[in-house]
Amino acid sequence: MATKFEEFRTQPEAQLKARHKELTQQNFQARFTSEAMTPAKGAQIKARRRDLARIQTVLAGRAALTRLEAEHKKLDERLKKLGKADPRNAQQRKTLKATRERHAEVARAIKALSSVKAK
Repeated sequence: MATKFEEFRTQPEAQLKARHKELTQQNFQARFTSEAMTPAKGAQIKARRRDLARIQTVLAGRAALTRLEAEHKKLDERLKKLGKADPRNAQQRKTLKATRERHAEVARAIKALSSVKAK
């Protein structure tokens, strides 16, 4: 059986945003009724808050993945532009090394976040 988080990961972004808005509205309305006073209703509010957190996690992960993919593309272009560093130029070697390290960090982060991508 799939967990709720896995279910949210497979949903498209528009559907997640709509569900987020719906849950937020339900929790808002529950505050002004006697709904929060009963244990069963309180548990439902708690479950909605957790679903909201799961949805926000998936949406934030997707946004981060988009930013990282754009940065990865820019770093690829920059590495191509830099080419091979001149062994006599210390600043050029330092810049190339830092760019390669950042490129590797971004690649690892993309790999880690690829699970939140909509399928």
